[in-house]
Parts: sequence; structure tokens; C-alpha cells
Amino acid sequence: MVKACVPVTHRRDRHDTKVDMVKAWGSSGTDITNKTTNVVVGQQIVLYASYGNASVNSQSWSIPGTIVAGYTAAAGGGSVDTNVTLNQRSTTFYWVFAPSSPSTVTFTLNYGSGQTTTAQANFNVAAPPTGTATVTYPTNQQLTIDTLTGRPEAPTSQFLVFGNITGPVPPCPGTYTGQPGISFSPPTGNTPPGNFFFVQLIAGDNVYYPNLTCTAVPGLDGAYPYQSKYASPVNDAPFAPLPYNSITRDFFATMYLMWQAGTAPFIPVPIASMQWNFQSSSTLTNGVWSTPTGGGGGGTFIAATTVSDYPTWPGLAVTSNNNCH
Repeated sequence: MVKACVPVTHRRDRHDTKVDMVKAWGSSGTDITNKTTNVVVGQQIVLYASYGNASVNSQSWSIPGTIVAGYTAAAGGGSVDTNVTLNQRSTTFYWVFAPSSPSTVTFTLNYGSGQTTTAQANFNVAAPPTGTATVTYPTNQQLTIDTLTGRPEAPTSQFLVFGNITGPVPPCPGTYTGQPGISFSPPTGNTPPGNFFFVQLIAGDNVYYPNLTCTAVPGLDGAYPYQSKYASPVNDAPFAPLPYNSITRDFFATMYLMWQAGTAPFIPVPIASMQWNFQSSSTLTNGVWSTPTGGGGGGTFIAATTVSDYPTWPGLAVTSNNNCH
């Protein structure tokens, strides 16, 4: 957290008591007027204008770049607060993207009988490398009928899989082996110090059986961060059970690359995102499932440029398997 105090001297006005100075204080009471402070994106910045007795008409902060008041993220919901208070003596905010350096913050005080004065401070705002995450398709976007284990009612069952895997059906213990349908790797490098991680949102997931449709409720996929991992590659191999003699599945997701310099008072910032999807179908004939048709994939990661590029969600996604009608 950076707290700063920017002093401004003023002349006496006959309609007002003397305004001695305006300051924006740092966590150690640092006066940063006309000085340069080094910070990173997602770091909490607190500015406080300190001045003597005055008949204040208005006061405001002018801050360059894209800023937010905060970002909240947990399995139960993710939201961004854009309501930064700029018309009071103090303001608290976070830079989302690095503006040009140095960037000048200005405090303007209107007081007395039409008197105006300003104070300024400079910031160098650092950001992680511009390189984005990479995406690969270990099975070349393969769709398979795989046998998974662990369901009490059916210890071994067949599933339609984007990828080619073996292992237990969640929430049964154990790990998968084989190849996922899609894999994501974060950028390398650690300047400035911080961690990349992924957040995946399910945008749509429809599974069609004979006379039955299972539709997922959009939301966060599983955990925040995705797979509860920081600074690590992640992958996905979505699968659907096969209780009837045919299946068609349409799946849509968005993977977000995030970066965070540290724990509070730091918040994560969006780096890039990528939409991906697959469509697949298979039928059962004489006890044998046909080779799935369809395919999927996505493009490349697109760099985040606005606050709307933050991932937001109302809660965990409800999988299509648990939401049939």
C-alpha cells in the first residue's frame, strides 16, 4: 500500500483562513510532492490531501490511466468496483494497467473567493512482461469415448471426453492420466515480482440426450484460481456421461490470464483472455459408441485493455450433468 501526502502552498485570501499546504502521505508519512514513487499495477494507492483551515468550495484528484476501487474474487463470486472517490480529501485506488511513466497525479483545491491551487506527484507504474500465455492441444483437439472409474452405481462407465484420459470421476479421489483436450501455460519471467495464474469461466454447456437436455448454469469453473494453482500450467478435459444411446454436447468457456504482485493490499489485474469451445456427437449402435464427430479449440490470448476484461461471475458454474430438465 502506498500512502502519500502532497503539499501545496497558498496565498492568504481575505475571505478565507490561510491554507498552509496540501499533502498526500505515504504509509510512513512520506511527502511525495513533486517526487517520483515506484509502484506496480494492482498495488493499493492511498492519497491524502493535507491543508490548513479553508473554506473549501471543491476538491478533486486527477489520476491518469485505468484505475479501480477494488476487485473481489472467490468461488462464491467475482466482481470489480470502479467507483473511485476523486472529489474528497483522500482517495484510494489501484492501477489496472501501467500508464506512461512517469505519470502525474494532480490534486486541485478550490477555496475561498475563487481561489485555486494544485499539487502534483509522479508515479512509475510497473507491469509484468507483455508476453501472454500459450495454448496447446495435446490430443490435437481429439474427442474420444473413454472409460472412467469410481462411481458407486457404476464402477466403470463410459464418457464422451474432449481429450483422451483415464482415471476417476470427480469427486472420487485420484488423478487422471492421459492427455487433456486443451492446455494453458503462463508466461515466463518474474519482473516485477509476482505470480501469473488462470481463471476459467463457463459461458455455456449444453448436453443433449434423447428427450433430455442438460444445461449448465454459467459461472466459475471449479475454483479460484483455476485448479487452485499459481504460476503453473493448467489443462482441461471436459467429459459427459453416456446414459442413453446418443449424445451431442456444445461447450463454451473463457480462460483468463491474471497477475498479482502479492497478497493484500495488492489485487490481481487482468493480462489477457481467450475463448475456446468444442462441439461433439456420438451414437450407440449394437453396444458400441461411434467415434465422436465434431471438434473445437480457440484462437490466441487477446491482451486486456479495459476494466471490462476482468473476469466476473455470480458463483460456481453448475455443470450440465447436475442441471438436467
